[in-house]
Amino acid sequence: MQQQCNKKQQQLQQQQQQQQQQQQQQQLTTKAQHRSKVLLQQQQQQQQQLQQQVQQQVQQQLQQHLQQQQQQQQQQQQQQQQQQQQQQQQQGQQQQHKQQQQQQQHQQQQQQQQQQQQQQQQQQQQQQQLTLVARQDMLMCNARSNARSGLNINIAAAAAAAAAAAAAGAVRAAAGAAAAAAAAGVGAAAAGAAEKEGTEKEMEYSSRNSSK
Repeated sequence: MQQQCNKKQQQLQQQQQQQQQQQQQQQLTTKAQHRSKVLLQQQQQQQQQLQQQVQQQVQQQLQQHLQQQQQQQQQQQQQQQQQQQQQQQQQGQQQQHKQQQQQQQHQQQQQQQQQQQQQQQQQQQQQQQLTLVARQDMLMCNARSNARSGLNINIAAAAAAAAAAAAAGAVRAAAGAAAAAAAAGVGAAAAGAAEKEGTEKEMEYSSRNSSK
């Protein structure tokens, strides 16, 4: 009987031990499962964090690249604006140079025209002086021939004719007033000389008539 009791006790003890072992194993397995779950969660969180970091880095790189592109575009625009300004300045300088050339050409043309006008005026003055001298010579010759022939001529009329010729010459010389005045002075002097010679001839003629 005691042996049977002992066996039963042993069996009970064995069963209890087995149950304890099973419980311990279950606890270990549950702990292991829990640990594995925790590790998995941690790994997943780490992976997510890594992915987020990678995404952030990629976004930052993209933003930096975009900023660099924008800066390059701005620099290009500034360079283009500077080039346009330089071109405009060059065009303005070219236009000023053209205007200066045109002004110089215009001034040269004006100078040439003035020179031509001066030459024409000089030629006109020379012609007028020649005509005045010729008229004065003719008047002097007429006065002398009239005085020699003994005709009683009006010396005042001859002087007036000489003065009128000088005045007509002065009117024709519109651009050469100084030369016309000089020619008029010469004409007046010639008229005075003609009048003097005429009066001398007249006095000589009258003295001859009185002696007869």
